[in-house]
Amino acid sequence: MNAFGGSAGDSSGLPADQGRVRRDAWPVAETVLVTFLADAVLIALYALAPLDLDADRHPVLRTLGALLLLSVLVVWQIRAISRAPRPQLRAFAAIGFLSAVYLLGWAAAYVAHSAAAPDAFTEPLSRFDALYFAVTVFATVGFGDVVPLTQAARVSVTVQMVLNLVMIGAVLRLVVATARTRSRSLGGG
Repeated sequence: MNAFGGSAGDSSGLPADQGRVRRDAWPVAETVLVTFLADAVLIALYALAPLDLDADRHPVLRTLGALLLLSVLVVWQIRAISRAPRPQLRAFAAIGFLSAVYLLGWAAAYVAHSAAAPDAFTEPLSRFDALYFAVTVFATVGFGDVVPLTQAARVSVTVQMVLNLVMIGAVLRLVVATARTRSRSLGGG
């Protein structure tokens, strides 16, 4: 027994439970920090990428390319979770990373649509406007201040709405199920 009423602690002089909590807190903090930094890098890339070049190229092709890239990243993240020593933390990081890629991908598509056809939306979209619009569609808020006007823009927004359901339903469920399966295989219940 020590002064705290518990068993002897670790070398830090803390009770055993407090020492374990301190050791367990670092991986959580590290995961949050790494996820935040990865998302910050993605936002910087979005801010600096030449999204409006080749405005004559059809933006739907870029959207399809971004969706293919997202699919590859989902598979990569699922594999990483299935091999992770701390699958719940890896799943958290995967959700943070995939959500940022997903939303920034749609924002980039909307910037390309707006550059290719300035009348595609109620106003030409800056990068921030496009990200704002992608997030409002994802969150199903739809304030109505930015509205798709052309057929191509409406198709893209409709595809995003349908894929939002897939992203929220299937992808998040797959990430969580993979983390649970890996936790069980590690004996973590």
